[in-house]
Amino acid sequence: MGKINWGGFTFDSKWLVQTKKCVTCREDFPEEDLNVNGMCDKCIEIENKMLERLAGKWANMVLEKEDKKMGWW
Repeated sequence: MGKINWGGFTFDSKWLVQTKKCVTCREDFPEEDLNVNGMCDKCIEIENKMLERLAGKWANMVLEKEDKKMGWW
């Protein structure tokens, strides 16, 4: 719902939607569709997948390092 200022009177309108830009992709979305960080669902999903991959690579590096210390490698 958005606010309209018309002739000195301010009222809410269900036909007007306040939009904001996603901080990542810069597309306009309704305010309630953006999360607290200002990102849309599509960008959040992409970020989560990238973080999962990064965590997996980091875990593999730690395991390889531990294997080398233990003499398994």
